[in-house]
Amino acid sequence: MLVFFIHGVATRHDKYAFELIEKIRDDFDKRKQTKPYFCCSQWGGVLENTPPLWNWVQQDLNNFCNKSKIDLGDVFQYSQYREFFINKFFGDMFTYLNTEDGKEIRKIIAMQLFEYLKKHPLEQELHIIAHSLGGVILYDILFSDKYGVDDPAFYIRSMIKGLSVSNDQPKVYLRSITTMGSPILLFNLMLGIPPKNLKRFASRYLKSPLRWINLIHASDVFAYPISASLNIDSSCNLFFRDKFIASHNLMKKISQPFSNLAGLSMAKGLTSSHTSYWNRSRVARLITANLLGDCEFIDSVSPYRKHY
Repeated sequence: MLVFFIHGVATRHDKYAFELIEKIRDDFDKRKQTKPYFCCSQWGGVLENTPPLWNWVQQDLNNFCNKSKIDLGDVFQYSQYREFFINKFFGDMFTYLNTEDGKEIRKIIAMQLFEYLKKHPLEQELHIIAHSLGGVILYDILFSDKYGVDDPAFYIRSMIKGLSVSNDQPKVYLRSITTMGSPILLFNLMLGIPPKNLKRFASRYLKSPLRWINLIHASDVFAYPISASLNIDSSCNLFFRDKFIASHNLMKKISQPFSNLAGLSMAKGLTSSHTSYWNRSRVARLITANLLGDCEFIDSVSPYRKHY
């Protein structure tokens, strides 16, 4: 069993999934199952060339204030809040939508996946776990119609049985997908990938349905359910579940109405929720169940109830 991670925004190293991997391994030990092989893809280097968006904004603000003698807070409020999200999220997200940068990101992922499969030639099952923008990239790679055959997306598809007729590459079955903190719902307004593409791929699974769980933390404003948008029903050969993860921070609930919602603390709190999937035991248990095809366990997990 091969598990391949695709990270999202604000990630520049290859150790982002290590804590989650350890929790998954522990769950496999509890279930007395053979542990999978893991690989953390790393494409964040492409983002080092992202234009200095906030530097440009700050330069324009300084020029305006110097000329007009107007207080910056009167004409451009919440600058810390804006800077935080431009530097940590929006710059990375929209870089992928750039034609050349997006292609380079897909190329890096394709090369890393190829080397991973080459290293484990006897393994036939692939499972992909994608966080944040990584889920959007995965959805785009697997199911978009807009790419030519020279795009790295087709190279990735050539390695997955059911996505390509090519026989030149090592092939594996894509058995499960896990998305965490995914904004697929929003990005697909731009990508325009029709649900039929996913359903067509899922229809090729004869023995058991393709499994996909979409994890949504209660405080993660970037994560949304997508079942309705994909028009998934009982006729689809697909086990798909939006799974919600509740927040247990009582003090946060009490203090929230009295806090400055526009402050930097809020921005950092939202960031914490968006990245919390990597260190939550509940996430690890759901992923373990998805890897092993334990659909009964997945359906039994509520946002609050503890398991194991």
